[in-house]
Amino acid sequence: MNKKIIIGILIFVIVVVVALLLMPSNETSQETGGVENIFDFYGKVTDQEGNPVSDVSIKILNINTPSDSGTIQEAKSDNAGLFSFKGNGSGIGVEVSKEGYSVTEQSKGNFRYVINGSGGLLTKENPAIFVLRSAG
Repeated sequence: MNKKIIIGILIFVIVVVVALLLMPSNETSQETGGVENIFDFYGKVTDQEGNPVSDVSIKILNINTPSDSGTIQEAKSDNAGLFSFKGNGSGIGVEVSKEGYSVTEQSKGNFRYVINGSGGLLTKENPAIFVLRSAG
């Protein structure tokens, strides 16, 4: 084989290997400010009495990096007031609203990964709670 072809192939292989080594890993940490954190988010919307509120509009802002403006997803709560979605990024912002209800301080929240405000993991059995005040 021609020496120039062999050298060209070797250089190409070296460049590919170096590029793969320098690519960010899918496993990221808070310290690196990485973005490939994929998680399930669970929430529940209630009224001020603790009753579930269905058909609530939910806006989810996935924030990938501190300088990122994020991407918006939308969802609706079910008959039990529950909703869930798959998120990715270093944090999310959630806001809930429904006509005939007023927004309270508890109707929005910011979450880093899937840890709720009290430090516990959000699960289907332990969702983040969002409260709307019934106008009626």
